[in-house]
Amino acid sequence: MKTQIHAIRGLVVVICLLTLALPTIAQEAKPVNRVLFTDVNVFDGVSGKRAESMSVLVEANKIAKIAKSIPVPAGATVIEGKGRTLMPGMIEGHGHVMFASDLPK
Repeated sequence: MKTQIHAIRGLVVVICLLTLALPTIAQEAKPVNRVLFTDVNVFDGVSGKRAESMSVLVEANKIAKIAKSIPVPAGATVIEGKGRTLMPGMIEGHGHVMFASDLPK
């Protein structure tokens, strides 16, 4: 009798856990944002040379692959570089110091 009670309690616990977990399991995975740059010259700032006519795949804001040719992933946005230079890692970081000054005029 005690074994049956423990089995029933265990089953109830499992059912409760599954009920709590189902909404999480049922959620669809969010699609990964993919951008494919084609026909770009890549300057990495390290080697001192440009890699010419390359493709660069960016997934979820991170570079996933750099190669001569990359097949277009499903749902990816394709940006044709037309031989322009791409410099991964470069950010805009300038400031207008004159607007932040407390100097008397």
